[in-house]
Amino acid sequence: MSLGADDYVTKPFSSEDLLKAINTRIAKVESYDEKIEQVKKNIRSALPHELRTPLIGILGYSEIILSDQFDMTKDEIIEMVERISFSAKRLHNRIEKFLQIADLDLITKTSLVNESVECTVSNDEVRLSCFDHLHIKERLYDIELNLEPAFLKFHNRFLHLVLREVLENAVKFSHNGTHIFVKGEKKDSVYLLSVTDFGIGMHPNEIDNIETFNQFDRDFHQLDGNGLGLAFVKKAMNYFDGSLVIESQKNKFTRAILTFLSAD
Repeated sequence: MSLGADDYVTKPFSSEDLLKAINTRIAKVESYDEKIEQVKKNIRSALPHELRTPLIGILGYSEIILSDQFDMTKDEIIEMVERISFSAKRLHNRIEKFLQIADLDLITKTSLVNESVECTVSNDEVRLSCFDHLHIKERLYDIELNLEPAFLKFHNRFLHLVLREVLENAVKFSHNGTHIFVKGEKKDSVYLLSVTDFGIGMHPNEIDNIETFNQFDRDFHQLDGNGLGLAFVKKAMNYFDGSLVIESQKNKFTRAILTFLSAD
């Protein structure tokens, strides 16, 4: 196994047992290849759009200001600068999501994995780390926090990123004015944190196929994003011995349940 084998059969075995083992490995390789191709397809179709859209706003408004600045009022220039800033923040947000995945891959290969990682979670921590986010701050009055303060066995920086991603997802896939409930409580040796929205929901097959660059119902809902959010959360939670479970009913609700190891 240490030399690269990924399966084995024990003696005595029949030719039928051997063929079944071989077919199982072939099927797994084919499934893996299909997922790789799907990721490539998603990158080709989504990535150019996700980077180009905010760039069009930045370039368009900046060119207007440069060419017509002497014929524009101060208020008109300020309005366009605000739109440039908004587009720039959207672009920055997209790039940051790529870097988050890269950083998580890096942390597994550095000395940080051997450090004692503990962080705190509370209502105030969520407000400080999430409420100034580009999308989340537009729905502050819809978000209700009820988090029991606790210490978690998790890296502080990645905790903030995980919470931000789950909250952003709830905001993007639910309507303005609908509630988003964030609840956290200690149970024995774990801490359960859930984020519940009452938006478009997800099908079971969508939940089972949370992958990088895979945004569900993209053509129908026309939402911005590159599908990295939940994939990052799932990977981060697994790395720190936690888990992400999603419960959902289409067009009714979605609940993301994060299970952390408690450090209390």
